[in-house]
Amino acid sequence: MGRDASRSWLALLLLLPAALLCLANGTGALTMEELERSDAAQAAARLLPPAMAERVVSREILDPYLAKGPPAGVRFFSRAEALGVHICTRSVYHVALHLAADAEGAPIAGSLETASPPVEQAQIAYGERCEAPDLRYAAVQEATVADAATLLRSLAALQAAVRAGRTVAARISCRSDISGTACAPDPAAVFAGLPLNAASIIEGRGGNSWRVVIADLPPGSPVWDIALEGAAEAPQTVALHRSVPAPS
Repeated sequence: MGRDASRSWLALLLLLPAALLCLANGTGALTMEELERSDAAQAAARLLPPAMAERVVSREILDPYLAKGPPAGVRFFSRAEALGVHICTRSVYHVALHLAADAEGAPIAGSLETASPPVEQAQIAYGERCEAPDLRYAAVQEATVADAATLLRSLAALQAAVRAGRTVAARISCRSDISGTACAPDPAAVFAGLPLNAASIIEGRGGNSWRVVIADLPPGSPVWDIALEGAAEAPQTVALHRSVPAPS
C-alpha cells in the first residue's frame, strides 16, 4: 500500500467517531442554506434524537465563533409548561456544529455536522402566563426543577412578607461593588423590590446552599448575585451582592 493510500485510510479512521455520532443521532451533514431555510421541527429532525426533536417548538441559530465562520451551533427550545402557580419550565437542547470534513480530513465549505452529542438544560421562569413571549428563563444548575421552583416561590413569599411590613426570620444583607446607594434604603427593602422574573441562574451549591442571579438588560449589565442558606422552602440567610458580571 502506498504512502498516499495509507494517509487516506488514516483520515477515514479519524473521521469514524464523528460519522458514528451523526448516525447515532439520526443526522448527517447539512448545508448552511438548509439550516437557515428549515423551520424548528425540520432542523430538530436533522440534528436531535427523536425523543428530543418531538418536543421542539422553536430554535435559535448561534453566531459563529469567527467572522465569516460557520454557526457555532443551534439552540432548540421545548414548549413551556406550567409547574403549579407562577412557575414555567422548558428544556433547551444545545447542539454544537462544525464544518464537515472530506475523506482527507479537509473541511467542506458550507457543510455542517454535529460536533458533539446534544446537551439538555432545564430552565425555569417566574411568571403568570407560560405562553407569554417575553418570559425570561433561568438556567437550573446542580438542582432539580422542583427544588428551583420551591426556592423561587419561597423568595416570592419572603418578598411579600417584607413589603407587608411583617417580621421575617430570614437575615437579609446587602453589599455593592459599583454603587454606594445600591443597598439603600435598607437590604430588606432592596430585596423586596428585586424582579424574580428576571432571574437568569438558579444554582444548587450542595447541602442547603443556593445561588440566584438576577440580571439587568442588556447582557453585560450589572447583576444581583444572591447567596442563600437554608432549605429551599425557607431560606434563613439572603445575601445580596450588586456587581458587574465577568466578561463572557
